[in-house]
Amino acid sequence: MRSRRDSFTVRRVALLAVCLMLFACRASAAPVVAVRLDVSTKPGTELAFAPNQVVAPANARVELAFSNASTVAHNLVFLSPIDGTTRPIVQPGETDKFGFNTPAAGNYRFVCSIHEDMSGTLETR
Repeated sequence: MRSRRDSFTVRRVALLAVCLMLFACRASAAPVVAVRLDVSTKPGTELAFAPNQVVAPANARVELAFSNASTVAHNLVFLSPIDGTTRPIVQPGETDKFGFNTPAAGNYRFVCSIHEDMSGTLETR
């Protein structure tokens, strides 16, 4: 037969385990807001994103579609702290998609790593 003290200890341990599981689930949960962004390049040989400024909610899941409307190869790479990038080379006429989580509110650069002067900004609010 269990003593009252053993029963109390078992209940405390069980409650602590439930609290830890709930905290772990909340801490590791991915952002629930899903946003789709479309970024392209300007047509022809102009080295520019269109648009070169996009907006998304802070702490959200983003699905980005990058279309190369140019006549030369490009890519789209977010700089730290965002971890998101297309294939290293997206040929003219191709589209590449990828997902990432946005950080806190702020402005974050994305670039074409093939053309060093080609960049844009993601604003999170």
